[in-house]
Amino acid sequence: MTTRILVSTTTYPPDLGGVAVSAARIVDSLVSAGLAVHVVVPRDEPGASGRVSRSEEGGATIHRLHHETSTSPEAGLDLHRLVRDLDDEFGFDLFYAVFLLSAYPCLTVARRGGRSRPVIAGIQGGDATTLLDFPPCRRMILEVLRKATWIVSVNHLYLERVGRWVDVRDRSTVIPTAVAPPRGQSGWSLSGV
Repeated sequence: MTTRILVSTTTYPPDLGGVAVSAARIVDSLVSAGLAVHVVVPRDEPGASGRVSRSEEGGATIHRLHHETSTSPEAGLDLHRLVRDLDDEFGFDLFYAVFLLSAYPCLTVARRGGRSRPVIAGIQGGDATTLLDFPPCRRMILEVLRKATWIVSVNHLYLERVGRWVDVRDRSTVIPTAVAPPRGQSGWSLSGV
């Protein structure tokens, strides 16, 4: 049976930015490894209030949650419900959050029904620097750091920074997903999935 992975991210192409680029690279690698990948991403859209669109892109299924403001409390609740409903439909084996805050809706879903599936939480930069210092986000980030099965970061400095709050030394690694490998060299690869 094919391993089913839910990737949760704050942005995804065609949106621009470092998180979107990293998310696309991660998804491409997972799809290339033969895994069934579903991406959940919130999307700002004037006048929208929770509509979900589904599309097939590059071998992955993308689920976009459209809201007037994707960072609103309503959007957060809708995102959690979407992750739960998709898990009911597909039964994910693993949850991978590209950005620390993206892991938050995955934590309870991964542990419901007596199951304990892995949640991998990624650090991209702003989540470990700016948002960790912002009290409304800090609570969620610290919960993610405490409860995630594994933490990945684009560099050691971010792991050291979050390590001041939560010890992640025994369950973390650096994967430079935000940096494209030099031409002719292979990038990072999956093992043990």
